[in-house]
Amino acid sequence: MKRTLLTCTIFAATALCSCNSDIFVDRPDIPETTTVSIEGDGGECTVDISSKELERLVLDITSDHSRFCSYYNHAGEIIDRNAPAADVSRIVYDDDFEQLVVERRGNKLDIHSVCNTSDHDIVREIRLEYPYGNRYVRINIGPGEPLVLEDVACPEELTDMSNSRKTVSRITVNNESPLPTTTVEWPYLNEVPTLLIEPHYTDKWIEDKPLSIPVPVYGNGEWRLADMGEMLPGHKYHIGGPDRHTQVEITIPAESHVTVTTDVIYSTATTSGSLLFLNRILDRPIIAEYNVTSTYPTGYDIRIDELP
Repeated sequence: MKRTLLTCTIFAATALCSCNSDIFVDRPDIPETTTVSIEGDGGECTVDISSKELERLVLDITSDHSRFCSYYNHAGEIIDRNAPAADVSRIVYDDDFEQLVVERRGNKLDIHSVCNTSDHDIVREIRLEYPYGNRYVRINIGPGEPLVLEDVACPEELTDMSNSRKTVSRITVNNESPLPTTTVEWPYLNEVPTLLIEPHYTDKWIEDKPLSIPVPVYGNGEWRLADMGEMLPGHKYHIGGPDRHTQVEITIPAESHVTVTTDVIYSTATTSGSLLFLNRILDRPIIAEYNVTSTYPTGYDIRIDELP
């Protein structure tokens, strides 16, 4: 009985060691995440990978940018991004601002950044899928040559102008005296002009680029287009304005119960245009559209209404 038990124990231990050995031998001797850094314009590097049991090779891109990413087979034909890793020879990410090429050569990945026009590092990640888990190559791509503003196209006249009212104060005054009394209003105290350069919803990327373009400016009772220096799209600016300490004395009739309402009259002017940028590395023109809206307090209206 003892001999039989000993034989079974030795067999079980041998089988267990054999199983564990098989598990670890099949896994690649590469770290879970490999991090590399390259220059934005022309930076290159090569990363070692394991091709054994590699199921998929993917450049991780958000869904709204996936249309810029293409996968190619060994014949140079575009294939589905979910194709088996054995079919993937090259991955290209190409939008107006960045181009990245990843080529597979057996157990190596050649990574080449053609350009990065942003002013900061971009991080891209390659995912290698194996039956036992994923491995990643994280690529830090440094900034390269920025886009160049080549031309500004805008109308010579304002495209639209309109007026509106804004109630800024409403007070109730009860004058029980047999004589008139007075009160003072400051119609412009909290009112300031505003100017906003608003990019088209597809061109929000220009919000970090200072622009010097003609904008609607109010003065001497009329609107005109003028260059007010560099401004950032998406940021609201306050330029000029009437004297905020303007005081208006209002006479309240004797023995009256009234409401004093102060409205400020705003004039609004709008214009639009387009910007032509150039990606000089790719020799690729990029057009961005924008609107400009300016408002200015041009007057006030103070009403006295009797209350019952």
